[in-house]
Amino acid sequence: GLRPVRDAIFEAHSPVLNLQLYSGHFAPRPPDWSAEKRVAGFCYYDPPGAVLAPEIEAFLDRGEPPVLFTLGSTAVQKPGAFYPSAVEALEKLGLRGILLIGPEKNRPARLPDTILCVPYSPYGLLMPRVRAVAHQCGIGTLSHALRAGVPSVACPFAFDQPNNARRLEALGVAEVVLPHQHDARHIGQALERLLAGDAPARAQRLGDLIRAEDGVARACAILEEVFISRS
Repeated sequence: GLRPVRDAIFEAHSPVLNLQLYSGHFAPRPPDWSAEKRVAGFCYYDPPGAVLAPEIEAFLDRGEPPVLFTLGSTAVQKPGAFYPSAVEALEKLGLRGILLIGPEKNRPARLPDTILCVPYSPYGLLMPRVRAVAHQCGIGTLSHALRAGVPSVACPFAFDQPNNARRLEALGVAEVVLPHQHDARHIGQALERLLAGDAPARAQRLGDLIRAEDGVARACAILEEVFISRS
């Protein structure tokens, strides 16, 4: 019995409930919001029964925690020079790295043995074991980085990502690299500043707060509160 929706972004705002699936520690509720807008918390993608691949476990065990480079589920389809730049930046800084490249066509032509390149790995298992994450600032990716308590090199591509990147920067847990700066020099400089400053400690403290939340449980409670009371 619902009327047709021609614009799923701007016509789909319910006057009854508009559920915000992110943490208030990431984006506080604006004071001018109306009552139907409710903040629940992050809802993470944690695949049931997932484990880290043996090659990743072996790589993690061989040395210092690496820096993770990933482009989520959208930007990975058009990465530009992101992954080759990551290799060059990591080599210059003497850091180990893991690249989650998605399609095989994104594999850099040259990979030293200090950098592991794989198509995918579950964020919830991998991010707590790295020292920083360079990513596109999609809400799913950044939610995992915040929960893991690791700082970010924020490399936004489009959509909500620039706004998300600036929020991470304002929280003191990220260095922002703008879309026209996705090269080895800018990524390397941002990573160097990130690890030398207080972002790692800030990210740990923020991670403690976010891990104490349960976005799924809170979202379910809000849904039941709103719709059971109306039934």
